[in-house]
Amino acid sequence: MVAAGLPVVGVARGALPETAGQTGAATLLNSPDEATIAHAVTELLNDTQALRALGMRGREQALRLYGGDTIASDWRKLLNSPPEKVNARDMRRVAQKLRAVARERLKRVEDNIWTLSPLVLPAYGSSALGSISRYALARQVRGAMRQLGFVEPINWVFNPTASTVAGRLGESLLVYYCVDDYLHIEGVDHEAVGQLEDQLLTRADVVVASTENLTVASEVADLPGPVFGYFGLMSHDWFDCSLIEAIADKWPQGSVVLIGKSTMDLGSVSRRSNVQVLGQKPFAELPRYCKGFDAALLPFPLTELTRAANPLKVREYLAAGLPVVSTSIPEVESIGSCFIGDGPEGFVQAARAALEGVFRKVMNPSPPDKGAPIVWIAEDIRAKAEWLYGSSTFRNTVKATLTDGSLAMILYRCMQQATRWRLSPVAMVIGKLNNLLGGCVIGRRADFGRRFVLIHSNGVVINSSVRGGSGVHIEHQVTIGAERQESPIVGSGVFIGAGAKVIGPVRLGDGVKVGANAVVVRDAPAGATVVGAVIDQRIKNALETDYPFNRFEMLVGSDSSTDRTNEIVADCEDSRVRLLAFEERGGKASVLNRVCPEATGEVLVFSDANTYFHPDAIRHLVAILLAPGVLGVCGRLMLVDDKNTANADGVYWRYETSIKKAEGQLGAVLGANGAIYAIRKEHFVPLPSNTIIDDLVGPLMAKLRHGGRLVYASNAVATEEAAHDLRAEFRRRCRIGAGNFQSLEWLWPVLSPTRGWTCLAFFSHKLLRWVTPHLMILAFVSNLWLASRPFYAVLLIVQVLFYSAAIVGPRFTSLGKSWAVIRLAEMFVAMNIALLVGFLRWLRGDLSGTWRRTARGEATSSIALGATNADG
Repeated sequence: MVAAGLPVVGVARGALPETAGQTGAATLLNSPDEATIAHAVTELLNDTQALRALGMRGREQALRLYGGDTIASDWRKLLNSPPEKVNARDMRRVAQKLRAVARERLKRVEDNIWTLSPLVLPAYGSSALGSISRYALARQVRGAMRQLGFVEPINWVFNPTASTVAGRLGESLLVYYCVDDYLHIEGVDHEAVGQLEDQLLTRADVVVASTENLTVASEVADLPGPVFGYFGLMSHDWFDCSLIEAIADKWPQGSVVLIGKSTMDLGSVSRRSNVQVLGQKPFAELPRYCKGFDAALLPFPLTELTRAANPLKVREYLAAGLPVVSTSIPEVESIGSCFIGDGPEGFVQAARAALEGVFRKVMNPSPPDKGAPIVWIAEDIRAKAEWLYGSSTFRNTVKATLTDGSLAMILYRCMQQATRWRLSPVAMVIGKLNNLLGGCVIGRRADFGRRFVLIHSNGVVINSSVRGGSGVHIEHQVTIGAERQESPIVGSGVFIGAGAKVIGPVRLGDGVKVGANAVVVRDAPAGATVVGAVIDQRIKNALETDYPFNRFEMLVGSDSSTDRTNEIVADCEDSRVRLLAFEERGGKASVLNRVCPEATGEVLVFSDANTYFHPDAIRHLVAILLAPGVLGVCGRLMLVDDKNTANADGVYWRYETSIKKAEGQLGAVLGANGAIYAIRKEHFVPLPSNTIIDDLVGPLMAKLRHGGRLVYASNAVATEEAAHDLRAEFRRRCRIGAGNFQSLEWLWPVLSPTRGWTCLAFFSHKLLRWVTPHLMILAFVSNLWLASRPFYAVLLIVQVLFYSAAIVGPRFTSLGKSWAVIRLAEMFVAMNIALLVGFLRWLRGDLSGTWRRTARGEATSSIALGATNADG
């Protein structure tokens, strides 16, 4: 902040040298007491030159205080209460306000402190009342300021509600001293507070924050959850490795973090891929590591030494807000707030109970009052309208109310309220009615938060002990059931697709997407996508090919799959299908490098698990590959859309296909398509590690090494479902954009003029398109510069109209309108923004060969590899 020219007052971390104190624009304080801080801030605000600089620089300055709730007694304070929803206390508060006004509106409480009791109307969301209230309040405050003779007043605001008049009182300086996180105070209208605070932050000259958020240590910030943590001495007397091994084995997708000095051989514990041994850390840094933990461990062996111990770290864990999993140490048991379990099995059960407590505490909505179900029903229907039609206008809300599943949602809310009122017979009757009319079975104690949506209710089965957060969306034929009386816990913003099954004591983190027909039996971390295992359908499709039976084999490379791919392939009885499973996730390029040498045929045909070949596709690929001078063959991928909607992915792919066809006529096909292409095994070139675009880099590297032509075969057809999630598709395009520039590290020799048509095609089809975003920016800036000339002014207007069409495109789509020109503009701009983002990621070195597939149908992370014999 000093470098930016901002005045700063802060408490020094650690000892300061004798020369510390006033350092440029920063005041560093050894003593964090209130009086010292108040004095420093007062001096800052008394510095006329500094305040004038703040005013000249606009309203973007920030001042942060570490400690101290009072500043100085000579500042007038404008205090308001956070806006609450209307409740029974309002009449009492109005009466109190009227009595205060009647007695004395402006009251002197200290020599330099006055309090004002203005008369204000409660708006409660009414824009008309709000406008009147703001006008009345501003007039009363300005009148009091004139009465007291204020000159160039400084408005020091503590509450977001002051936003209604802040900046409208003729202040010379507006300071927002943020002392609480008002968005998380129970009983206030969070949406209204958020809007008011945003307005206040925009208007304020200075923003003062009373605390700094604790950040998670970088070493644990990105670890997959759940994360179990331990800090302390690791020795034979105080550390039982078998307990840590049990935790690591029970949650292989999670993480175990060990911090501290070790005087013992951790053996197999440290060799486990999901165990992080971080060594000793400064004591002051431990809170940052604790913030990244889901639960804390105390794996003491049960000995006479440990039974006599009173471990301080238990209290440190609890002070950090962590559930503690411990063996039965008497002093730990006496605390009463820990989860106790002995032996590996008991310790795992205690850890599971600890996690369940955390999930239930975080995800369960607060019990509503008696009027809540009606409010929640309205929110549910609006959420469904937004999901189905893109907005919750009155018309769309009515339409959503009449759709399948809405009646079941309403009946569920009524049953939920009856259960909370302990009217069990009524709840049971409503549940039976829901089964009859809604076609679903929802346990009467199943508890979901706000904005709960049943997209379709037919066949939905939800166990009575299931708990869920807000914004959960469920399609038809979904089962969320118990196993051994333990049910799933569902986070907020979770989507569960048609036919999916979530069984047993699993946790779905916030934002998890479960694809159609997926079976979830393990925890899914926040933001994860769980997809249905379609490898069985892919195997069936591959085995139905008309290629000769005895000249075909199928190798399936499973890259740490979690969708039962390994089990399905292992159960396949056809001897031509082989599974190559890899525990460590290395990405598609890594899988190809390890799988291809295992093939026994002369020709390799590559495909993905969610791609389906026409019966004659392999025969056409191999027939063309046998021609002289042919290095590889790329088939034609058709994206199908089961919703018959226009989508950017399909339009783009038709454009790509037409270019490949033209390049094929010139003998200059660039790369292939990972969904369907073939190459001789002897020409396969191992891909560089971390390769993102394997189907571009692989064929062109083979061409550079072995020569020959890459051919496009339009009669070798495969199909794949087009993308529906445009945000996920945008992320995929960003990743491809980064991979484009990454590929130049290996493919730059293709730009040699000696490559003929291939050089021209690579320059025009690839390189020129990759830098199109940069050219677009250059063109726009140039047009702005030359806008005084009529021709360039017209070009500028055309560009502005084109970009405007791209911006309003999503809005038109949400209203059910679909214009080809607007769709084209939206697609073109989105694609080039993705390319630009990819370019920036490449510059940062943000490159990864592992990726999550865009939600196209029921895609899986597994890679299907077909190998064929060319002889005959």
